Amino acid sequence: ESHKPMFSFSMCLKILTGEGNMDQALLRFLLTGPTKDVKDGKQKPADATWLDDKMWNEVLTLSQYPAFQGVEDAIIADHAAWKTIYDEPEAHEVPLPGEWNEKLTVFQKTVFLRTLRLDKVTAAIINFVISEMTQKFVEPPAFDIALSYNDATK
Repeated sequence: ESHKPMFSFSMCLKILTGEGNMDQALLRFLLTGPTKDVKDGKQKPADATWLDDKMWNEVLTLSQYPAFQGVEDAIIADHAAWKTIYDEPEAHEVPLPGEWNEKLTVFQKTVFLRTLRLDKVTAAIINFVISEMTQKFVEPPAFDIALSYNDATK
């Protein structure tokens, strides 16, 4: 049962891919991250000490995908608003600043979360599966002791 959310994620991806509704390039980014450093990108804000070079490289790489064009400019313009995601213990539940929360799909928000809070991607994946397939695909079934007893005594 501990693998149910990841199995459901895999099943969800297969369904969406079969329907032609999964951006394979973004999925690859979610699973692997950047494959190289962006050398000619914009500089991160000097006073954004919370934003390390690895995170900024991920933001710059992600900004090369059509859905994320301009996200680096949004972070430069108001990095304090984006720091909320970095600081929040439940970062996967925090709305993205400005237009980005409405502009991006649940899957795209999950991909973005990878850039600032890799540790919350699993929780965001569960939210994604729930949004696409419902809650029952990520929760273990209720334990029925009577049924278990009957099965064990047959």
